[in-house]
Amino acid sequence: MMWAAVALGSAAGIWLVYFLVARSKETSAVHDAEAPAAPEQPPADDESPLGNEIPENINVPDKRNEVIPEVAPPRKTTPPKPDVLAESPKSDEISAKVKEYPPFSHARAVDELGLSEEEAVDFIGDMIAQIDEELPKLDVEVAKGNAGKVELIVHMLKGSAVSLGSGGVADVLMEFNTYCHNGSDMQIIKSHLRDLKHYQQELKKRYP
Repeated sequence: MMWAAVALGSAAGIWLVYFLVARSKETSAVHDAEAPAAPEQPPADDESPLGNEIPENINVPDKRNEVIPEVAPPRKTTPPKPDVLAESPKSDEISAKVKEYPPFSHARAVDELGLSEEEAVDFIGDMIAQIDEELPKLDVEVAKGNAGKVELIVHMLKGSAVSLGSGGVADVLMEFNTYCHNGSDMQIIKSHLRDLKHYQQELKKRYP
């Protein structure tokens, strides 16, 4: 711009230079105002106000010396045992003595089967012989603990005795057979066998 002032050499030339300079500054200011502002960039992670440091006013609990409580193992519970029925007899109590039964009577053989007295007595004699024959077999099977074989023998003897009469050996064999059908305790079986032997001897006295 200075070359124009020198060339003109007058005040008008100098005024023109100042006018052009001022106009240039105004144009530059307008362009700067119209230019879009650059978008503001979010701060980077490492430029966070807090950074990677924990503020002093935040208390972090120290768990290095924390004691972890021990958890007790679950307790084992034993299921209660079922109550034993009061009426259930014990083996030693049953075998303590011979059970009492009424004397044997052959009235059934006469009244229901229509046998005479002599015929009824003859059949009872056969029954006595049959029981005597099977008693040793019962002893053997009881010694072996074979409740199944004992039941078979007792069931056969019961059929003959009950068909001829009641009481005595008939009642013994009835209860003996019932127990063998439902149980197998050898002590109880021995007590029934002892009762059978006892009433077998009583039967022999009445029917010699």
